[in-house]
Amino acid sequence: MHLATPDNSWRLLTRRLLLQGGSICLFAAALILFQLVDSFTVARSLQKIGYLPVAARSLKGIYDRGQPLVQLGLVLSSAFGTTLVPNLTRALQSGSRLRIQRLATEVTHISLLFSVAATGGLIALLPWINQFLFGDREQLMTLALYLGAIILVAMINTYNAILQSVGNYRAATYGLLIGIALKAALTGPLIRIFGLPGASLATLIGLAVVWWIIFNQLPSLIRISVSTRLFGTRLLGVTIPMMIATFMIACASQAVLGVSRWASIGVTLIGIAAGVTIFLTLALRNKLLTIREWLVLPFGSGMLHLVQRLQRNK
Repeated sequence: MHLATPDNSWRLLTRRLLLQGGSICLFAAALILFQLVDSFTVARSLQKIGYLPVAARSLKGIYDRGQPLVQLGLVLSSAFGTTLVPNLTRALQSGSRLRIQRLATEVTHISLLFSVAATGGLIALLPWINQFLFGDREQLMTLALYLGAIILVAMINTYNAILQSVGNYRAATYGLLIGIALKAALTGPLIRIFGLPGASLATLIGLAVVWWIIFNQLPSLIRISVSTRLFGTRLLGVTIPMMIATFMIACASQAVLGVSRWASIGVTLIGIAAGVTIFLTLALRNKLLTIREWLVLPFGSGMLHLVQRLQRNK
């Protein structure tokens, strides 16, 4: 029989603090760690393909514009996407198979819906957002690729929260470290092939590997429940028309307001209002979310009212 001693208790507490606390801190700073890799690799890689140091640093500064835009998208998607995680945790603890499957599906649908919507909206309005925030419209392709990180990070955060709820911290931590190492290894070669957009591609590949590792460590019951192939196809069928319509409305607004930096603010605001309205209308008409999933959201009762009105008008 082994009795717990104060020393053993402190060692156990310290070990748990380092493992669990370290994992939480790493994921809270995941994008910052990827950006740290960029700080050491992007400008140097650009110089190797012929850019002067001043030009390389200038391009690196443009590339860094993607970071606050991604954070902006994550504020929306993460806020809604993690709403059901506490309920899923309780279901996992109770062992209710049907409830676990239902909640896992709802968590995935909500996270994916808002992360894809945020990404699509930001890409559609990127020329005007870039202009009013930074004064020009340079490197739109690089920034558009970088915005894809919103979807991957939103899903990583959701699945990592599920893993943490079942006490699995190691897999996610190892996955993140592997993703960062892959990002560091790929940034230089991809910049040599594609130029500055290669840095965005390296970020997406690194994050995709992190997502894949975490997804494969989920409990099998949840992994089966969160299959998104059919939902993803329907979601793209709503998002792509929204992006096209939002871009066209922004172009029409620009024709009226002009092309100045201040005019870009007005165009962006009009585009946001139009994009949100179009996306929610199409999502409701195509029944992307169930009534139960809409009710989970802060504005769910209003959405339910709209659903009922649409059904009565058919």
